[in-house]
Amino acid sequence: MTDLQNDKEKLSQRYSKLSAAQRQALQDRLRGDKSSDHAIQLLARTYPLPASFFQESLWLQQEFDGNTVAYNLPVAFRLEGSLSREALEWAINQIIQNNVLISERAFDSNDCY
Repeated sequence: MTDLQNDKEKLSQRYSKLSAAQRQALQDRLRGDKSSDHAIQLLARTYPLPASFFQESLWLQQEFDGNTVAYNLPVAFRLEGSLSREALEWAINQIIQNNVLISERAFDSNDCY
């Protein structure tokens, strides 16, 4: 038996063990149907999350070093042609809203939420 035949047999065995709902979800996914119930949903957070170890390390270094720019990564873009400021602002806000790491803020225990 060739490797390809062996792989097909393994897939066939795995497929036969799926429930009807799992088979339908797989078929939908293979067709590119994004409306499946298996999509990862972003949960609304109404409370602050604890900082990660890395975030705590950065905070501690900031406390010791003061206003350092060691972790700032400056970037510049040259845009050519006409620019819609409203469209650019909207796009940047979408990036910030949809990226958890960018949209997070750190607070001292003395800060208010």
